[in-house]
Amino acid sequence: GRVSTGQGATECTSCLAGTFAENGDQPCVSATAGFYVPEDEATAQLPCSAGTFSSGAGSASCVLCERGSAAPQTGATGCEQATPGTFVDDRTVAPKECPPGRVSTGQGATECSRCLAGTFAGTADQPCV
Repeated sequence: GRVSTGQGATECTSCLAGTFAENGDQPCVSATAGFYVPEDEATAQLPCSAGTFSSGAGSASCVLCERGSAAPQTGATGCEQATPGTFVDDRTVAPKECPPGRVSTGQGATECSRCLAGTFAGTADQPCV
């Protein structure tokens, strides 16, 4: 987490949050996308946990997926948005298909709707008619 600035250096420089150095004779490097470094003087980067992501290099933290989207794996560089016919009720689980008799017709659904009495939908991604 601290590096020497060159031969004959009398002090070491700290790697800042978002960067790390595995050992003192290597330069500080930026955390890669999907990873973060939350503190100064780190010696390793950490993967973003499921449900969060980091889209660029040098992140000091990960971002929570928006409602209706998910990052089921650690180290995500983005979130997968629910598409018509699917929903996301847990940001750490991939979008799930709507159960029979329910629909979601837009992007980013957090639940599926039941068709009103006397209406039906041919598929889960179609509106009730």
